[in-house]
Amino acid sequence: MIGCQNQETTGEQIDATEDTEIKLKQTIEENENNVFYFNSDKGITLTESQGFQVIDEETTTVTFEKDRLKVIVSVLTKEDSLSEIKTALKQSAGDIHLLDESETFVSFETVRNEPMRFDIYLTETEAATYVKTFIIKAEYFDQQQADLDAFNDALIVDSH
Repeated sequence: MIGCQNQETTGEQIDATEDTEIKLKQTIEENENNVFYFNSDKGITLTESQGFQVIDEETTTVTFEKDRLKVIVSVLTKEDSLSEIKTALKQSAGDIHLLDESETFVSFETVRNEPMRFDIYLTETEAATYVKTFIIKAEYFDQQQADLDAFNDALIVDSH
């Protein structure tokens, strides 16, 4: 009798394992179908287009655009610290007004007749540092804040 119970349990375990494998395969297929942009060399996946288009692709960067919002995703070596990268980005923009800054984020507007807003997110992995730079005329930022958030949520970087 004990042997019969073990056989039933084993059969149930096999069924459960098969169900789990089927669900896993379905999840993988769904994610593959929802991928808008994938580049294994850069370790970048954008799960949904969110209305963005790829407008340029270089060795270490990919540029996306939607309406007035431009997003540049850069893959950097781990040579420089996050602090050094943020300092270089702020200096390259010229005269700026700092809006917000943390260890992995910096936001500023350029000081000119038509100010540009830059929101920059930094992600450090074992292999690289990813820099997501969102650029838009300051006057349109509020109108496209949801697009910025949606892109940020849809972008996956390789954690290895």
